[in-house]
Amino acid sequence: AALATASGMGAITAALWTIVGPGDQILVDKTLYGCTFSFLEHGLKKFGVDICYADFTDHAEVQAKLSVKTKVVYFETPVNPNMRVVDIAAVSAIVKGYSDDIMIIVDNTYCTPALQRPLTLGADIVVHSATKYLGGHGDLIAGAVVSTATIVEQIRLYGVKDMTGAVISPMSAFLILRGVKTLALRMERHCQNAQILAEMLLES
Repeated sequence: AALATASGMGAITAALWTIVGPGDQILVDKTLYGCTFSFLEHGLKKFGVDICYADFTDHAEVQAKLSVKTKVVYFETPVNPNMRVVDIAAVSAIVKGYSDDIMIIVDNTYCTPALQRPLTLGADIVVHSATKYLGGHGDLIAGAVVSTATIVEQIRLYGVKDMTGAVISPMSAFLILRGVKTLALRMERHCQNAQILAEMLLES
């Protein structure tokens, strides 16, 4: 199931407000989108949520930082803004090997479902800023949460309705549907351009 929200941060905050409470820990990658970092560091910390950082490309460090307090493992891949890549399947295996009760949330804004599907790699929840590639035209702000129907309904009724009010506007929903029609073609061209640039840089 999926839930559209008023922004990418609306999706992230609605999901996290639904899941964590005082005394819980969120284990996050050391590199994050700036507003996500601010929400965790300057927002959730005020309400007694422990924010723990690790280098998610170092699997031994991820393993070492997991604890009985860990409620959520959160990361982006590729990471905004430096494009570091985190192995979703490897991190998910480590986390689920420690405890099935820990929720894995992946921000899939950069790749979109056209290139990467974290739920098939072990994630429990996927969040998007639809403002970027899903919308594709630079004329909207929106987000999305994707998970099981049960989890999405909890986020809809608590995280969006009660906590954030991050309800998407009808016009933004219409514009995302327009953008999704060309998503596959646009992502294919992005990849082609990136490949050409990478090869040019290797040769220089």
